[in-house]
Amino acid sequence: MSRDDLFHGANSFNTPSGAAREELEARLAALYAESDGRFHALVRAAGLRPTDDFRDRDLRALNFLDAELEGFDFSGSDLRGTGLRFAHLGLSTKLDRALLDEDDADWISRRDSDWPYWDEDLFRDLSRALASGKITVVYQPILSVKEAMILRVEALARWDHPTRGPVPASTFIPMLMELGGLDRLGHVLLERVVEDQRKMRELGVIIGISVNMAAASVANRAFCEDCMRILAGQKADIRFEFTEADIAIHRDAFLENLLKLRPLGVDIAIDDYGTSYSSLSEIRDIGAREMKIDRSFIGSINSSPGADVVKSVIDLGHSLGMSVTAEGIESSAEAYFAKTLGCDDLQGFWVRRPLPFDDLIEFLHVSTIGGWSQKLLTLQPPRDDPRKNLDLT
Repeated sequence: MSRDDLFHGANSFNTPSGAAREELEARLAALYAESDGRFHALVRAAGLRPTDDFRDRDLRALNFLDAELEGFDFSGSDLRGTGLRFAHLGLSTKLDRALLDEDDADWISRRDSDWPYWDEDLFRDLSRALASGKITVVYQPILSVKEAMILRVEALARWDHPTRGPVPASTFIPMLMELGGLDRLGHVLLERVVEDQRKMRELGVIIGISVNMAAASVANRAFCEDCMRILAGQKADIRFEFTEADIAIHRDAFLENLLKLRPLGVDIAIDDYGTSYSSLSEIRDIGAREMKIDRSFIGSINSSPGADVVKSVIDLGHSLGMSVTAEGIESSAEAYFAKTLGCDDLQGFWVRRPLPFDDLIEFLHVSTIGGWSQKLLTLQPPRDDPRKNLDLT
């Protein structure tokens, strides 16, 4: 439905009965007949607060909606809630503004996000946080299997809201996409990691840093020039991570600008490999140094087909001249199989959770080659784990 359709017949009502209910059923049926099978109902749920846990709030609201709609005669079909889009109504929010916000949340969720919330206050706070340096960076160590050392870390953006606490990146990154703030976030992250890498060198810590970037940003000439200014004279070892799908959309301008960044210490990795489709020629032409296997593949390594898929991905990466990193390693069993199948690097909670800069430096100082060598050598599958019987050759 279009935004104009949202206003057609919009009313604030309690669940009606009698003649009023029959009238509402007829109006809903007429709207449905004119729509694409989707329509919106605005429900004021006073018991739900913006500070509620997102998942808990979503479940309670959906249960409430189904209970309210139960029993409607809707053109011979039951009416059921199939999704929720939250619009936070401030004290002065009018119905038309709430409907627009809800429609924005619906559009964003279908395009980018699993968590469809349009919260005007949260959007405003995010914009301010980005402008005032409140988006922080933590670093997750990545273990080199061959060297038995931490040779690289991944920089991850974090937002700790002053009243709502930590906001998941899966929530605020899509919000930044809608705000047009990904270029700004990329600028903030690159400045931070370049400065932190300089501090590391002064402390005798020589490691590379990976950071997620939007291919659309790198394809933007102004953003590319901004990156060149930040990287100039820094002796950086920075790896930009992109998904296959993101690169494909902006391929030509992306590759052109990437040529300008490589001499300044930037190479690239294909992140979440296997979650989209690319031809081998496209992957080869990108010239990535690293392929990161998506966590969903690692989670399926407990079966013969799953192990075969992971092994095929690893072999593909190696044949294209890339190192292969297993993401989301959470247990010693997963570390064992990823290592045995031929992964070059391991990343996940089994290695270490993301750390603030000072904690990272302390962790790197106490991490020794001997310690990691012993940990890798003693890896073995659990006694009762079916994965121990897989053919890993």
